[in-house]
Amino acid sequence: MSSSGGGPSAAARPVQIDEFRTVIRDLSQQWLQRIMQEIENSVRHLQRSNDRLSRYITKLRGEQSQEQDELDREIAEDDIGQNDIQLFQDSLRENEVVLENYRERLKALDEEQLYRASGNIGGGAAMTKDVKSTLVPEFDSENADVNATAPNSVYL
Repeated sequence: MSSSGGGPSAAARPVQIDEFRTVIRDLSQQWLQRIMQEIENSVRHLQRSNDRLSRYITKLRGEQSQEQDELDREIAEDDIGQNDIQLFQDSLRENEVVLENYRERLKALDEEQLYRASGNIGGGAAMTKDVKSTLVPEFDSENADVNATAPNSVYL
């Protein structure tokens, strides 16, 4: 079987934040909303996952949370071992990296919508740095210190 058919494995590659900003400039408002909803949904899932991981870590450390809820009761019944703590901690850290990248993308989507709402149609592609700085605050989107193969980007 040949993998040169341009199938999903050929098209699915991580999109870095600068590429993401470039791509969303040409998307319709409807697509921007859809992407935003998908990212927000992913953020909610990761936050729930992180909550669960944090509670597993707390359990393995022998600590107890102040208020017990349904999730705490579920976790109390789960069969987890002390050797799982490192996996949970690593997963929690990786999820935080992914969440930060999702936040960058949500911010980029917000900025694109702000730019369009200011009367500029066609996205930020025509924006110069001077014009852009008057519309949105400057921020650092450098991802140079993050491993490019790590789960730190979204797929389009």
